[in-house]
Amino acid sequence: MSNIDELIYKFALFNASQHGGKPNFGSVMGKIISEVPEVKNRTKEIMPKIKKCAKEVESLSVDEQKKIIEEKYPELLEKRKQDVRTLPKLTNTDNLVMRFAPNPNGPLSLGHARTLLLNWFYVKEYRGKLILRFDDTDPKNKIPMKEAYEWIIEDINWLSVDIEKIIKAGERLHAYYNYAKKLIEMEREGFCPGRKPRADGFL
Repeated sequence: MSNIDELIYKFALFNASQHGGKPNFGSVMGKIISEVPEVKNRTKEIMPKIKKCAKEVESLSVDEQKKIIEEKYPELLEKRKQDVRTLPKLTNTDNLVMRFAPNPNGPLSLGHARTLLLNWFYVKEYRGKLILRFDDTDPKNKIPMKEAYEWIIEDINWLSVDIEKIIKAGERLHAYYNYAKKLIEMEREGFCPGRKPRADGFL
């Protein structure tokens, strides 16, 4: 077994043992990249290996997975004790809806993935919904790319994130225009809190 194959098995086993016996492909890939950064350009080669290994790991019970970890990879258990991280708790989480709004001018970056996964973790914890909103209303500074829409969706699927709904902001300009018009009218009539109409009538 090569070093990469060993890492795949190790992290797939550990991830599965922490999540009901089934590993998350994106999380396993992230762990491997953190151990061997140079493989980040080989994801298409490594992902099939992760999926194949996942089938082997899923055939084991959670107790069997944990037993193998205790025998072969006890350092994972020690590290987990030392590095327990939890998300800050949210309030008013009934019907929680989170949104991820990338600009479709290229594939997702690591920064995008971090934001996406944080939202996804909250959605899973509070049984909410996650909306993908393409922020494609700035054709001057961030020109949308037709193929980037599919790239982003592919990346989201690769991270095993479930999207409830996909929205393209550029197709909703009429709605934004109507709301902007209402807000301007409200401010002129003195209904916007914290702002007073100017004596000359301008906003």
